[in-house]
Amino acid sequence: MNKNEFKAELVKCGQTYVSLAKAIGISENTLWRKVNGWNEFTLPEIKKIACELCLDDGRMKAIFFN
Repeated sequence: MNKNEFKAELVKCGQTYVSLAKAIGISENTLWRKVNGWNEFTLPEIKKIACELCLDDGRMKAIFFN
């Protein structure tokens, strides 16, 4: 996962870890662990994040599957 690109998209969309975690149905702590590589995102979570951050397929792949 490209953490810097993820954070850039988060800021660009005016989201915070708290608001994004709530929107995709996980805790802020769980989101932090996944962003920092302690755990992996599931495909449904990635899809929800892509929807919340308005990421196209190319941008989603660049962030989550680099």
